[in-house]
Amino acid sequence: MVRLFASDIDGCLSEPFVPFVLDDFAELRRLTRLPGAPAFTLCTGRPLGYAEATAQALDVRLPFLFEAGAGMYDLTTGRRAWHPDFGPEQERAIAAIQEHLESVVRGTDMSVDRGKHTQAGVIGADTDDILRARDQIQAYVTDHHAEFVVAHTPISVDIMHRALTKREGLLWLGRELGIDIADMAFIGDTGGDKGALELVGTSFAPANATGPVKRAVHHVLPGTASKAVLAAYQACIASSSSP
Repeated sequence: MVRLFASDIDGCLSEPFVPFVLDDFAELRRLTRLPGAPAFTLCTGRPLGYAEATAQALDVRLPFLFEAGAGMYDLTTGRRAWHPDFGPEQERAIAAIQEHLESVVRGTDMSVDRGKHTQAGVIGADTDDILRARDQIQAYVTDHHAEFVVAHTPISVDIMHRALTKREGLLWLGRELGIDIADMAFIGDTGGDKGALELVGTSFAPANATGPVKRAVHHVLPGTASKAVLAAYQACIASSSSP
């Protein structure tokens, strides 16, 4: 039985640079209030401010994960926590990587993402620029910071410590809430979600997910973005209520 359902934001609850489908948000809020429905939370690579606003829109009452699981925030208490494995050594490495990224974005419309505490990254609207940046960044990280991993979405390249990914974040959240990872469901769409999707008891991907993600999950849904999240959550409700 699924006790906790976690959703990515970009590519799942929303699409980059596209307005939220507020009717879907309203329906998701309604579903999460049903008796016996699995608890609902977020697990996103986005920084706290964006994740907090999305959590408020969805009335998330449990702690949620941001910065790919390296940060945890509880709207009901205002408490923010960083993953226990994040410390001064990782912080210094992030600063060095961010300095290198300035040379990657120079002359492009991309920018260095300085809104995160535990990650470095670049953001931009041109997918081709993002893919070129990903290759450059991967080569640099491999040579200079092998303890870090590189993930990308259509609008970003994110560099994080290999012990601070969504997989480790969900394990941390499970310990905090007393919920076994086998009793969690997660929906994600890109490579940064794959480790967590392979770990949870029930995994979903929307139709817009990448090929490797679709091959990694238990269920690929016909809908995209928020329509897929609704379908996945409804499936978990149905499963929980089955005799």
